[in-house]
Amino acid sequence: MSIETTGERSAPRPPYPVITDETAPFWDSAHARALQLPHCRGCGEFFFPPAEFCRFCWSEEISWDQVAGTGKIFSFVTFQRMYNRAFEELLPYHVIVVELDEGPRFMSRLTGLAEGEIPTVDAAVEVVYEDLDETTTLPLFRLQGAAR
Repeated sequence: MSIETTGERSAPRPPYPVITDETAPFWDSAHARALQLPHCRGCGEFFFPPAEFCRFCWSEEISWDQVAGTGKIFSFVTFQRMYNRAFEELLPYHVIVVELDEGPRFMSRLTGLAEGEIPTVDAAVEVVYEDLDETTTLPLFRLQGAAR
């Protein structure tokens, strides 16, 4: 990975998501702050990651529909060491597997914890959004009821 510099020492840009035709609706919805996931019209299940067919019933009748953006922590890891300079200012930070109320699980970062606070499995979370630039937005999560 090459990092361009202007002579000043600056933190590198965090890794950006790779947006494909298959994942574009997810990233577009995150940018619009209305999280959407693939939804099977055949069996009614939401799923993630996106696919051309439902992983439950194999139907190809898929739509992208909004989810509540709430769920619980299924698993987590707390990073205490710097593995990427772009995240140095966040240390320590928490990467979580979120189980959304609609069922799908995916990885994200937990934000908004007080220094020294540790997340717990099954803690209720809600989506928040972080703009990386004017076109790319990350869906992150915070504990439900946390100060905005």
